[in-house]
Amino acid sequence: MNKKIAAICFLLFFACYGFAQTSVEGVVVNAAGEKIEGAIVSLTDGNQDILTYKISDREGKFSLSVEQENTGLRLVASLLGYATQTIALEKTSQNLKIVLQPQAIEIQEVVVKADMIRRREDTIVYNVDAFKAKQDRVIGDIIQKLPGVEVSDNGTISYNGESINKFYIEGMDLLEGKYGIATNNVPVDAVQNVELIENHEPLNLLKDISTSTRAAINLKLKNSKLAKPVGNATLGAGADENDFLWRINLFLLQAGSRQQTIAMYKTNNTGVNVSRELTDLITGNTYPLQTSVFNDNLTSSLRLSSQRYLFNQTHTASVNHLFKIGKNDFFRMNINYLHDRQDKRIETNSSYFLQDSMLNINELTLNNQKSNALDASLTYTNNAPSFYLNNLLNAKLQWNSALAGVTAQNHVAQQYLTPEYNISNSLQLIRKFGNRLFDITSNTYCSSLPQELNIGIDSLENIYNQSVRYAGFYSNLSTALSFIGENSALTLRLTAEGALENFHSRLSHELFTDSTVNDMRSSYFTLNLTPTYKYDLDKITFSFIPRIQQHFINISDRPYQKDLKKAYLFVQPRLTVSYSINPFWSATLGYGFNQSVGDMMDLTVSPVLYSYRNIRIKSGVLSHRKTQSASVRLNFRNPLTTLFFNTGLQYSNTRRNLLNNQRFIGINSISGNLERENRTESWMWMVYAGKYLRDVRTNISLQANVSYNRSEKLQQDILYPVQSLGVFLTPKINVKISDAMNAEYRASIISQHVGIETSDNTTRNRSGQVSQNLNYYYFINNWELSVQGEYLYSQIARNVSAGTFFADVRLKYAAKFADFELSWNNIFNNRSYKYIIYSDLDTYIYNYRLRPSNILFSVSFRY
Repeated sequence: MNKKIAAICFLLFFACYGFAQTSVEGVVVNAAGEKIEGAIVSLTDGNQDILTYKISDREGKFSLSVEQENTGLRLVASLLGYATQTIALEKTSQNLKIVLQPQAIEIQEVVVKADMIRRREDTIVYNVDAFKAKQDRVIGDIIQKLPGVEVSDNGTISYNGESINKFYIEGMDLLEGKYGIATNNVPVDAVQNVELIENHEPLNLLKDISTSTRAAINLKLKNSKLAKPVGNATLGAGADENDFLWRINLFLLQAGSRQQTIAMYKTNNTGVNVSRELTDLITGNTYPLQTSVFNDNLTSSLRLSSQRYLFNQTHTASVNHLFKIGKNDFFRMNINYLHDRQDKRIETNSSYFLQDSMLNINELTLNNQKSNALDASLTYTNNAPSFYLNNLLNAKLQWNSALAGVTAQNHVAQQYLTPEYNISNSLQLIRKFGNRLFDITSNTYCSSLPQELNIGIDSLENIYNQSVRYAGFYSNLSTALSFIGENSALTLRLTAEGALENFHSRLSHELFTDSTVNDMRSSYFTLNLTPTYKYDLDKITFSFIPRIQQHFINISDRPYQKDLKKAYLFVQPRLTVSYSINPFWSATLGYGFNQSVGDMMDLTVSPVLYSYRNIRIKSGVLSHRKTQSASVRLNFRNPLTTLFFNTGLQYSNTRRNLLNNQRFIGINSISGNLERENRTESWMWMVYAGKYLRDVRTNISLQANVSYNRSEKLQQDILYPVQSLGVFLTPKINVKISDAMNAEYRASIISQHVGIETSDNTTRNRSGQVSQNLNYYYFINNWELSVQGEYLYSQIARNVSAGTFFADVRLKYAAKFADFELSWNNIFNNRSYKYIIYSDLDTYIYNYRLRPSNILFSVSFRY
């Protein structure tokens, strides 16, 4: 197999470079010999079709190359205010000096109007005023309409299919990964341009050494808004048939050349989930320690706005400040606090596939969740051209609880107490010495989870209790030395990491009279040698990472007086080949092999209770996973014509030594695993296409994903092969019909097929969900009328479906410094929404209670 892969890579290499090339480089100057930046220099063939192009840099330089098979090559250089120069080329590489002569432009009427999109080296500049509609209030309204840019439901921004790696305001990173605070609050009138930086490398000393496939976004404010407080304040009140409603939003941004500040306070009980704005959308939690032990299993993803179903009382506050100490160093402080209460009423019909029947369980759950969370961090960064230092100290403290009343065969009260306390520190130091880089990285993380579940059934005399105490300490230290050549770079990184973990659980339950205590101690130590070799040949880049890992693990099970000590040696290679076909097209091919083992939670053989009828009992065997993955990706982007396209295919094959097993005692689900070799295969194909049609002022895009999975499941100790196919489509259209009218349309189409093989036949289940959303806006003078229609369709069974139509209307008057808005939501007073989810052998039908029809009046002040 390895010989075949090597042979394929060898053939690909010489297939790509078997042709000679015409290379043209040079400089663009004016008649006085001064270098010209921003000139468009392109190569055309005999049909005058553009083969490739570049924009001259600050030194007036450019470099182009094309396959020599082309005939009639011409070089064309142009810039507004200069006469276009055309030069016929020979089939040889050459160096040119192009002199552009000034050319007067005669016009009868002068109209100053900025371009919608322009390019400056690797930066695409979107003019905000060109994309802005009258209903847009915050910069997030603009970002989701930009060609090539997509915003997911949780707020993550992607460019041409890949999520961004930085979000800047005036070139400074104030919010780290929590950029939802900016996109959902920065006033659109304060921003001049949204700059999208392609192939963005955040570290200055690596910019000439490595390139990234990901992009960054920078908000360029208007000159009149720099160093001045800008923001908004909204006060709203209203009512539905049961409650008084309120909404208060306060936001302040002050961005200067040396300091930036964002302060925010929001509260509402109207169903707006502002906690999403505090989510880290870039880094996330990367530490390998346990998170919350309990999962109440009461919610599932809804293709529905939270303002339809969320009964909440939310208060959130955020203070963020950045000091620029010197030219390249700054200090940042970020503090976020959330108090959130959410009430849900859900009817659930759960069906479990058994050998000759189905186990059906109907439940009505009234759930009250309370969250209090404090997230505070201090960061110092020095991002100099030859030196990089970053230290982040962070504390995350959460006091969460939930009280759930369940009506099934009995009346059940469940109380979850799930606090989490986490403190971490991350340090990275990189120093450049000529063509060498020296890197030291350190991460330390402490976690404590004192959690508890109390359950009462029918009466207070019948009480179950599950207590959990978890404490973990994790640390890693890595150092790297890099050698940089003309076309290649070699990095040798050595990483030492380790963790200490304690897990104690005690269960009081009538089904279990003995062996109800887990008392585990674990320690592991890992050494990783990660050499990275990168070779860059103009259009093609090879990256090879043959990671070698030595893993030591020691687990002590004190109740059973058992110890496990093992050592593993893993080789985990990763190969990536990237090919830049031309300035518009690029392709990437990747292959990787990864191995991992489990942790002490695999050895918790005593039962752990997760809800009144869900219990987990592990087999006491350490899990071992081996995964092979391969991917191919094709990208096209032309910002000047606003056409974007990318598609990719991913394959993974995972082998495990443990197979999940689910058994039932009455309605009680006992989940665990058995030592049995098994395999999971998955395929995923994705495609994205986006285009802005200037003539009709319309932005259209389509996202599609098709996934196929094949695995094995154990239920009641019987093995079932399971196959699943999922199709996901999201078309979007945004059209500016006229200055007085515009419309937005978005749909979400999901189709899911699950096949379960038995000895007799194959059972096939199929479900589908369609969500369509249409917003229409009409403007006359200072008045704005908006109508929103939302249609939801869900296929519940083969011949059973449910459709729900929602409508909202808003009337807004825009005064000089304030907006007055009256809204009527859920006009048809829909009270419930039902849909189905297939999870391998299990089927869940959810019926959510929805918010009733309500009216809200608000006043928004801008400053």
